[in-house]
Amino acid sequence: MSDSDKRPGAWDEPEQPWTTLTSERPYVTPWLAIRRDTVRTHTGAEITYSYMERPDCVAIVPVTTTGEMLLLRQYRYPIRAWCWEVPMGGIEEGEDGEDPEATVSRELLEEAGGLAASLRYITTFYTANGAVRQQCMVYLARDVELQQADHEPTELIHVTSVPVAEALRMAHAGEITDSLSALSILLCEPYLASG
Repeated sequence: MSDSDKRPGAWDEPEQPWTTLTSERPYVTPWLAIRRDTVRTHTGAEITYSYMERPDCVAIVPVTTTGEMLLLRQYRYPIRAWCWEVPMGGIEEGEDGEDPEATVSRELLEEAGGLAASLRYITTFYTANGAVRQQCMVYLARDVELQQADHEPTELIHVTSVPVAEALRMAHAGEITDSLSALSILLCEPYLASG
């Protein structure tokens, strides 16, 4: 049987096929760290593997009391472009760490000025598993009421309400080019359709 004929899970998957020999973090900020490891791979080769470590995050798909989805139109300096996004942010690390639902409430209020009557956890995914060590937890926020947003000085954001069907169309059409936002909306689609 060729590798292309194998179904997922039908081959041997050792839990840790690579061995970390040395590890260093040459660059660390409150938002990210660059990690550089010397690794022995499954073939026995020794390589240097560099990647980014970021705090885990949440993405919030907010639906208002009037049944519209809140989208952010945000300027992103690294790509010098405006993007459609959902509210999201990093889980604050510390001695005890922040509860993900507390992060959802904080980020929804800060970025969109929203307060949700209910939250539903949808799933967790890796944001960029070949280059970044970070997980994103997706939440559907329902019956969101708008308050005053509290943007950080570096955030340039316009909050927009669009019909849920239009937000789904935008995600399917590739008009929401931020991958975390598009995936989060699409993962919520079955719950949005069911009301």
